[in-house]
Amino acid sequence: MSFIETVTSVGAWIWTNKDAFGLSWAELMHGVTNVKRWHNGTDEEMEVWKLDGSGVRQDNYRISAGQTVDGDMWIPWADNASQYAHRHAVIEIGGRPLAHVWQSGTRIRFNTSDSFVPNGESVPGAAKAGGNRMIFVKKDPRGQLGFVIAGYR
Repeated sequence: MSFIETVTSVGAWIWTNKDAFGLSWAELMHGVTNVKRWHNGTDEEMEVWKLDGSGVRQDNYRISAGQTVDGDMWIPWADNASQYAHRHAVIEIGGRPLAHVWQSGTRIRFNTSDSFVPNGESVPGAAKAGGNRMIFVKKDPRGQLGFVIAGYR
């Protein structure tokens, strides 16, 4: 095989596998986190959306009680209160905010009130920034709401 044929063959293989490379790169570099699946394990409607600089809701999904929806949402980056004001995601259950979510540094973070917290709490579960995720919302036996983020493959 000639050098040109080898380079062309390797290039074709990389192109065929570009999505896997992109995902691996995002995970390694703590890049973009994409929530791909939303599971509402409650008895109320769940709504999720993000603000990502425009002031307009983006990637807005309504998930019926007990349902799962596949829908992409990149978690916005916010490293300070000024960025947070226009860049964060919201999870509501029954019209009530459960969590406000953003990425900062190497973690996916959240707050229960609509305000930025420097080095805020990491979302429970697979909160390392970068890669594909799922978010599960559920009530415990006492009826208290919680959520967790998990890997998605």
